[in-house]
Amino acid sequence: MKRLSSLRRRALIGVLLLGGALAGFLMGLRSATQKDFAYYGIKELKIAAVHQWVTLREKLSGGAPQGQALQSDEIKVFTANDFSLELLHLPAYGSTEKTAGFIDEGGALPVKIEQNDVDVHWAHWQLGSVITDAKPSTFRGGGIKQVFRYQGQTLALVSMQALPEGCRFASLVNVTARREVFRAPCLPPVDEIDFSAIGGGWVADEGGILMSLGTPSDDLRIAGLAQDPASPYGKVLFFPDAQLRGEGPARETFVVHSSGHRNPQGLVRVGGALYATDHGPKGGDEINLLQRGHNYGWPLYSLGSTYQGQPHEPMGDPARFDEPLFSFIPAVAPSDILACPSTLAERYAPLQCVLITSLRGMSLFVGLIDDQHRVVSLERLSVDMRLRELLALPGERLGVSTDGYGVFEIKLADVARRPAS
Repeated sequence: MKRLSSLRRRALIGVLLLGGALAGFLMGLRSATQKDFAYYGIKELKIAAVHQWVTLREKLSGGAPQGQALQSDEIKVFTANDFSLELLHLPAYGSTEKTAGFIDEGGALPVKIEQNDVDVHWAHWQLGSVITDAKPSTFRGGGIKQVFRYQGQTLALVSMQALPEGCRFASLVNVTARREVFRAPCLPPVDEIDFSAIGGGWVADEGGILMSLGTPSDDLRIAGLAQDPASPYGKVLFFPDAQLRGEGPARETFVVHSSGHRNPQGLVRVGGALYATDHGPKGGDEINLLQRGHNYGWPLYSLGSTYQGQPHEPMGDPARFDEPLFSFIPAVAPSDILACPSTLAERYAPLQCVLITSLRGMSLFVGLIDDQHRVVSLERLSVDMRLRELLALPGERLGVSTDGYGVFEIKLADVARRPAS
């Protein structure tokens, strides 16, 4: 057992070294297209290598433990300014790669859905018999990009390819009703499509939901759609309840809430305000206050630069775009945002408190926002793992999925208390 594990570790190291050598070669090439390919290839290689190692470790140990639902087999402890953070590994969830979300099906724990398992879930959901002109695709970061429960129904944002071997687009499906409730137009056929940047953040709104749809490429033929009012890409969209149930309007219908977005993966409503996290290009990740009808600038305005290192020069009058409340430079790849648990919310009241997970930053951020929507504090807790999806656990507990290391319960301890008055 130990010998096989050692051999596998050496193989993994070899794969990473080979990938590094290949990356160096590709990044040395001159064309922007080749450099973009290298960037996306390196990102996916690292995620896949971690996933393969974790999967092998589970197989060698007899599979993922299936003990009590909230049993923990590992605890990671981190010290913050006013509290301690404990991450309790939940072995019942097994391995993770890129989690799309969690859905509550009435069991002891919400069910975890992985992005790359789209073919398995598509067959289980029996959607192939009702969507016959297209199929789900895991091409370049695709798959199930988001899955969630709303008003007793399961909805999923999926990257799709038209048949036979046609264009690529995003689709919102009602799994429960087995209906495609929204289909975005075909994307232009560019080489740098990356469905990792399709957005997928959502929040309940009056009479429906708001959902973000990113621009899955920095090629201006796609990125420029964020400024096209006739395109749903690069927007936060409103979908009414009737459409989500599959009762109409037509699946091509959408209502734009806000525009000029690149890749908003997290939306949250706190204290009556709507906030979003958005991935910038190289640098320039954002926390935004979302307001109906407002434009947030992408790709005409960004504090980030291109992946080839050139400054992102503003085009036109920047005053017509909303500035971010906060911009992360260098980039941390913010993935999800949620209101803080009550213990932290009470500690920092009357400020609004949010938790932000990050991928590249491998950190959990605690953000404090005042009544003027100013980010007055952003505390970073480095956890050395890519944090992707936050989830609600039984008993008002909170969890988070990682890329490659499984799912952890988030526990806050030793929270500072104000003395009684």
